[in-house]
Amino acid sequence: MQSRQYAHWHQFFEDIPVSPTEFYNTLEQSLEARKVPDISLMHVEFPEGGAFSPKRLYLEVRRDWLTYHTLGTQSLVSSVLHGARIRLLPISGRKLSRLGRL
Repeated sequence: MQSRQYAHWHQFFEDIPVSPTEFYNTLEQSLEARKVPDISLMHVEFPEGGAFSPKRLYLEVRRDWLTYHTLGTQSLVSSVLHGARIRLLPISGRKLSRLGRL
């Protein structure tokens, strides 16, 4: 299963007076007040660049097959909407048994 990026938004601001964690907590409270069914919220870290680069904290919102990542810093709010892309490939039973041994 692969992920597909559906949308990417970003907005620059002049010196937001809150930390990323405070921003995420406010966003979480807003989503919980709306009582959106079947969503899960969590804080995740992703590297800024390569594997050994510093990590950034994101708020991850999941519902069904969609995943929404939001990044909030002192001057930027950026969001990406991902969705699972499932490919159905014809696989014979013999090839499937080989995959099970990997």
